[in-house]
Amino acid sequence: PEQVRLDSKLYYADTALGGYDFEAHIQSYELDSDRMWRTLGELVVAKDYLFPDSVPFMSAMVADGFAPSVLSFGDTRFQKAKIQPYLATLAGGVAHDETTVYSPIGCEIVLQKKGQVIEAQHPNERGVLVDDIANQNLPPGFTEITIDRSRQDIVAALELPNRYVVSGLEQALQLIRTLR
Repeated sequence: PEQVRLDSKLYYADTALGGYDFEAHIQSYELDSDRMWRTLGELVVAKDYLFPDSVPFMSAMVADGFAPSVLSFGDTRFQKAKIQPYLATLAGGVAHDETTVYSPIGCEIVLQKKGQVIEAQHPNERGVLVDDIANQNLPPGFTEITIDRSRQDIVAALELPNRYVVSGLEQALQLIRTLR
């Protein structure tokens, strides 16, 4: 397992943004691709990989009338395998089967910087990006909130040039409500 973890660093699209190429990694070991994708799907469903504050945050966003969407950088098939089973859960539901899930939360997988995607898809709009990667170079009208879970010393959103830093999604929610 340790060698697999070390080798995984060779299969990222971008060292700063991520974008893990699961397919290329499993092929490097000559493993059965179909079996590994099934195993990944089973692991995602068997264990809750969401941060505990994810569901209350997204549910509150929906209840507050926002249209939240997950914008994820990386390989489409891998990101969907990780995210889609949780979309209904994030909205306050409990389904893990993406074939029967309806969620008011959108999901888009990209292989370009999120600031570029937002600028292209939401010109002259306002919005917020909450992300664990800082400095996304968002267009005017968009606020960047960097979540740094290691910063438990932050008791309220910390304002920095061009962005805010929070330690958890509850702080992000309070900031978004204030910015509204």
